[in-house]
Amino acid sequence: MFRQFMAETFIVSGFALLIGASMSFLILPYFNTLFDLELSINGLLNTNFLIFILLVLVSVTLFAGSYPGVLLAELHLFWP
Repeated sequence: MFRQFMAETFIVSGFALLIGASMSFLILPYFNTLFDLELSINGLLNTNFLIFILLVLVSVTLFAGSYPGVLLAELHLFWP
C-alpha cells in the first residue's frame, strides 16, 4: 500500500510538473512582450536545471507521499 501512495504521488507530481512546464513555454513569449525582456527557453534546458527539477520531483514525491503512505499502511483496515 505504501508503494501505491508513492506511485500515485509521483504521477500527480509529474503531471503537475508537465502542466507547469507547458504553461511556462506557452506564456514565455507574452511575458517577454509584456515586460520587454528577452528570456529564452534555452536557458531552462541546461543539464543543471533539469537535474534540479528531477530532484524537486523526487523530493515532493517523498515528502507528500510518505506520510499518508505510512499512516494508512499501518491501519490494516481490511485484515484482521
